[in-house]
Amino acid sequence: MARKIQPDETFETLRDEVDFTVARLEDEPLAAALVARTAEWQTRSDATEQTARAVQREATRVDAARQGGNEALDNASTHFGDNLLSAVNKDRTSARWRGFYRTTVSDFNRKPLGEQAAAVRGWLTDSQDPVLLAEKEPLETATVRVERATVRENALASRRGDLWQAREALAAFLTMERDTLHDDLSAIARSQKLPRSWPSSFFRTGDTPPKKPTPVVPPG
Repeated sequence: MARKIQPDETFETLRDEVDFTVARLEDEPLAAALVARTAEWQTRSDATEQTARAVQREATRVDAARQGGNEALDNASTHFGDNLLSAVNKDRTSARWRGFYRTTVSDFNRKPLGEQAAAVRGWLTDSQDPVLLAEKEPLETATVRVERATVRENALASRRGDLWQAREALAAFLTMERDTLHDDLSAIARSQKLPRSWPSSFFRTGDTPPKKPTPVVPPG
């Protein structure tokens, strides 16, 4: 029997599986008429791979956007913190300082990016501190960059979920099609009194090829 296709296999492995079967059918006079039934295999594999590449490109762009936003927000926060520290005479215990930073600016910048951006958004919304107002533009610009990247990251999570479903559907489709082809080849083998191993020779045999690292993961 043809082995079961798994949804997390690389597209390189899927191409090899399909190409091997197509080539084997084309080379076999008794089975050449069955080649046409494999056309959709590669079409669906290519379409799913194209979707996967688009998701991976967006993931890279989101990572870059988050990195850029993080750098900008850290820099803006550091500049604001330096000026605020001067304004409070370096007294990090003052209520004015602690209204923005519990300890140091470095500690604030090490917070998860989402928490950091949410805190700065709160400052910009609620505070009228004169130092903050003087630094408002770079803080606002950096915060908006992070917020945009977060929106894209949330949308990417949905796309990854859709991609995983597409990969599951592709794996199920290829498995079913290969099983059906094996049945048809078995019928030919019986009619031609060929060995029982003949139908399986149209599929790669042995262990499943090692899976390469992939960014695609099941949702949740």
